[in-house]
Amino acid sequence: TTCRKPVIAAVSVYAVGAGAGIALLADTVVMGEGATIGFPFFRVGLVPDYGIFFSLPRRVGVARARQILLYARMVKGKDAYDIGLADELVDDDEVEARAVECAQELAAMPPHAFAIAKRQLGLWPTSLEGALEMEAMGQSICRETDFHREAVRRFAAKEPALYDWDGMVAA
Repeated sequence: TTCRKPVIAAVSVYAVGAGAGIALLADTVVMGEGATIGFPFFRVGLVPDYGIFFSLPRRVGVARARQILLYARMVKGKDAYDIGLADELVDDDEVEARAVECAQELAAMPPHAFAIAKRQLGLWPTSLEGALEMEAMGQSICRETDFHREAVRRFAAKEPALYDWDGMVAA
């Protein structure tokens, strides 16, 4: 959640235990229909780690996360997609290509605004007032950047806004 750049997880076979935790921290999880994401920690006498207590309830809700963890569930592709563990479900042989497409799409976003939005999503305010305050702060920061000015110019000229992730607007 503190990574400013896009993170895509490609789950083509198994993402189990720590691998599931890492996958759930991604911005987008692309999963194959035959893939499995699992949380078997109790089967080996451990508690979930790798941020699972943070990420799993955010993806599937607290009640469902409780059931997944307490029963050490293994969740197959379609079911994982249906409950929100995966953001995209594709044929098993298309996982990597689709993950790369997602990464390219997110990499085309304005880096400064993207990083602020990721940070705000990670904070997940508990009130409308908190969300509005975070949004106002983020907007005021973004409005002062060359990224914003160039994107507005390009938008008005019906040109695509192009960015690189080193902090410069691409020409």
